[in-house]
Amino acid sequence: MAASESESHPLAVLAPPFVIGWFLLICCYFSLTFPKSLAAKGVRLVLAPIGIYSFYKFSHGYFWVLDDNIIPREVSNYVGLPGYAFYHICALIETSLININDASPPLWISKETRRPLPLPKTFSGRLKYALDLWGSPRGSSWISGRYWDFAPSSVANYKSSYSSRLTFLLGTCINMILIILPMDVMDSYTKQFQLNTLSSRPITDFFPWYTQMAFSLHLCAFTYATCNLTHAPFALFSVGLGFTPDLDVWQPMFSNPLWSPNLTQFWSQGWHTFYRRTFLRLSAPFTSSRRSHTVPEVRETNPRRRQSLRERFVAIIVAFTVSAILHGLCYGRVPADALHPHTSLIEMGVMMFFVAQPVGIALDTALARFAGDSRAGRILRRVFGWFWLLWTARWWADVFAKKGLWDNKEKVLFISPTRGILWGDWMHRGP
Repeated sequence: MAASESESHPLAVLAPPFVIGWFLLICCYFSLTFPKSLAAKGVRLVLAPIGIYSFYKFSHGYFWVLDDNIIPREVSNYVGLPGYAFYHICALIETSLININDASPPLWISKETRRPLPLPKTFSGRLKYALDLWGSPRGSSWISGRYWDFAPSSVANYKSSYSSRLTFLLGTCINMILIILPMDVMDSYTKQFQLNTLSSRPITDFFPWYTQMAFSLHLCAFTYATCNLTHAPFALFSVGLGFTPDLDVWQPMFSNPLWSPNLTQFWSQGWHTFYRRTFLRLSAPFTSSRRSHTVPEVRETNPRRRQSLRERFVAIIVAFTVSAILHGLCYGRVPADALHPHTSLIEMGVMMFFVAQPVGIALDTALARFAGDSRAGRILRRVFGWFWLLWTARWWADVFAKKGLWDNKEKVLFISPTRGILWGDWMHRGP
C-alpha cells in the first residue's frame, strides 16, 4: 500500500483519530459533573463508540505507517502505542457503560481535610475537572493540595523527599542514570546469545533454566525502566518550567518492587498503578461493591461495604484478564518476516504470564495463612514470589524473543556505555 503525499508523515495518520478520540473522552469526563442527568448518560453512550473507534484507528494507523516504511521498523514501535490507545478505550468503556449503574463520579479529595470536594458547577471548573481526571490515571491531581478518591494510599499520602525544585531535578536525573546503566548492562548481556527466532519458544526450548530466568529478569527490568524513563521527562519538564510547583504530585511510578516481601504486595503496591482505576471499575459489574475505585482514606465520608475475600479475588482475576488481553493484542500485531515467521491475533505466551498471576497470588495467600508472620514464613513468601514471577515470565520472554525485541537492531539507548567500554561499540551497531 502506497502512502499518499498528504500522509507521508506519521503525524498525518496518527493525529486526527487521536485528537477526535481524546476530545470525545474529555467530553465524557466533562459530563460526569452532571451525576443525576439522564441526558449526560445518554451523551456518553453516544460518544463512547465513536471515541473507541477513533482510538482503534489511532493504533491501526500507527501500524499502517510502519508497514509503509515511513519510519524505521524497530519492533518496539509496534508495541508501545496500542497500549496507550487501549487505556483510552477502557476509559471510554468505563465512563459510558460501567458508570450507568454508578451515579457517583470520581471526586477530588482535599489533602488538608481528607474530605471530598464538591463537583464543580461552572464551565471552567468542569473543564478543569475533565482535563485533570484524564491526566491523573494514578489518582494524583495536577492541582496542588488535591488528589482523586481512587488514588491508592501510596499516592494519596506521598510526600516528596526533595526540598526544592533544583534538588528534584537533580535527583530525577540521577535516578534516570541509575536506571539506565543497569538496564544497559543486562541488555548487553542478553544480546550476546544467539536466539533462534524461527522457533516459537526461543528461550524455554534452547537455554537452561537459570539462563531463562536471566531473560525473565531482563524483561522485568526492561518494563520497569521504560515506564520510569517515560515518566521522568514529563516530571522534569513540568517541574522545571514551573507548571507543577507541588512536588508531591510526582510520586515515583513504582514503590520499590525489588523489595516487595511477597507476590501479593508486589502487584498491589510495588508495581505501577497506571491501570488501577480502570481495572477496578471494569471489575465492578462482577462484584457487589459499586464505588470500587474509592480508597480506605475516604470511606468515612464516602462509605461503602468492605469487599469480601471473594470479591477481591474476582477483581484480581478481572484485572489480570484485561491486562492479559491488552498485552497479548499488542504483541500479536508485530509483523512477521523471514526471521520471525510468527503471526497471531493475540500472543498466548504473554497472556499465560498474566493469567498465571492470580493463581500465584492465591498460593501466596495460602502460604501466608500456613506460615503466619514468622521469619521463616516471610522468607518463604519472598522466595516463592520471585520464583513465580520469573518462572512465569519465561513465557513472555519467548514472545519477546521470537518477535525480535531482543534483536541487535533494537536499541535500549542510542549510546551504550557497557558495549563501549567492553567492545568499543559505543553506538550499539551490533555484530
